[in-house]
Amino acid sequence: MHANRNKEAVKKVEKGMMRANRIRNLFAVLAVVLTTFMITTVFSLGINYMENMELTGVRTAGSSADVTLAAPTAGQERQIRALDYVETVGVRYRVGSAVRTNAEGRESSIAIQYYDETEWEQHFQGAISQMHGSYPVRADEIMLSEDALEFLGITDPVLHMEIPLAFSSKNGEQQEIFSLSGWFRSYTGTGMAFVSESYCTAGGYAAQEDKTLSLSLREMPGDYYRIQKDIPLDDDQYFVGSVSMSSSSSLLRHRPSASEAGV
Repeated sequence: MHANRNKEAVKKVEKGMMRANRIRNLFAVLAVVLTTFMITTVFSLGINYMENMELTGVRTAGSSADVTLAAPTAGQERQIRALDYVETVGVRYRVGSAVRTNAEGRESSIAIQYYDETEWEQHFQGAISQMHGSYPVRADEIMLSEDALEFLGITDPVLHMEIPLAFSSKNGEQQEIFSLSGWFRSYTGTGMAFVSESYCTAGGYAAQEDKTLSLSLREMPGDYYRIQKDIPLDDDQYFVGSVSMSSSSSLLRHRPSASEAGV
């Protein structure tokens, strides 16, 4: 009799322990699932935040390039293109600018430039959005940012519409009528206009002193400092480097000393 009662008691205890173990195991599994979810969420948010910060930096700078050098000599350009840690080399030419002052005395402007294919596709397109049309090909074509359209009082742009533009250049005051090949949204706060290679060449805007090289390097900021030593610069030249968000400085401007340049 007592033996039967003991067996029943033992069975009840075993059932209770098994039930408690199942509940405990269920909570343990839930805890693992929730922890995994939280870790994944935190990492995803962090990655998205970094990507958004990087995109914001590129858009604000107006380019994804790492380093620029204005007015390079032909020899400097050859040396730069031969460096194995220089991944892409884009070319920009400055053509001129249109400046206007409103009734409140606030000045606005349009920077008129030419970008080669590398500069446009690999360094610039990632810095803009809502692009319509295409980059100019013919000498009479122009592409404008939304800020430039606003500058010209155009609220409803249409492809191939006439764009009268007065601007200053090294050739003096210019008056041109262009055909609108496209427009886009930029984030630099300055009106931007792009003309074709044929216009740039015909107008004499493709001289070495009008050129800026735009470089993507393999590793930043290390290769930025490396290029200072590898490329000797004239006294009035300097590299400008946009450093990655992980660096302590977002913009570096450096002219190498005599010892750095190997003099």
